[in-house]
Amino acid sequence: MGQDPDELREAIEGTRRRMDETVLALEQKIDIRSRVRNRIRRLEWRRTVPYAVGAVAVTGGVVTGVVALKVRAGAPAARLASPVRRLPSPARDRALPVARGADRLLARTAESISERRQRALQAMSREIAKALAEEQDRRNRWYLRVARDAGGAAATTAATLMVRRLLTPPPPPYSAEEKGPWVTRTASPAR
Repeated sequence: MGQDPDELREAIEGTRRRMDETVLALEQKIDIRSRVRNRIRRLEWRRTVPYAVGAVAVTGGVVTGVVALKVRAGAPAARLASPVRRLPSPARDRALPVARGADRLLARTAESISERRQRALQAMSREIAKALAEEQDRRNRWYLRVARDAGGAAATTAATLMVRRLLTPPPPPYSAEEKGPWVTRTASPAR
């Protein structure tokens, strides 16, 4: 309390300057768009052009391969046999069985590749789902996981008991002799 007003003003101004610097630094960290633009400006384009061309070439090759496999998988197995049919008779008779065999082999190969691709996609999907579930479990707090698991167990138990009760026939009514001597008579209401 023993400070004079000038010292207080200077302290307030110093605090304001530090807060302004902190806010500007936070804005720069948060502003991803300008950070990306600055990074692009700093890139040496001569070094990145070969990588970009390579990426485009690889992407084009993959797309071409996928299209070729799809066309091949959907096509009938007579691609090689059809031009052989136009050959003269002696050559056609010898080449046609070989061409048909090659067509069958190509069709089986395309089916095999398609099946392998499908199995690989399924395996990758399972691995991705497993990794996402593990990450979700890691991020969830332990008490939320316990509550989720306990809720699931309670719901399963309640459903099981309800189904059991609905499916179990009711017991037959007991007669007085079946109840035995341990059953007491009900008292008449007090008057």
